[in-house]
Amino acid sequence: MSYTFSRTKMIEKIKFGLLSPDEIRKMSAARIITADTYDEDGL
Repeated sequence: MSYTFSRTKMIEKIKFGLLSPDEIRKMSAARIITADTYDEDGL
């Protein structure tokens, strides 16, 4: 069995940010009609 080694690179920077509710809606793939996820029993 042979292995191939690849070069690694150092990460220069990572940028974090927050999305507004409108930005999240624009990126969504499905439309949520009701905000309720679970009933009273948690199902």
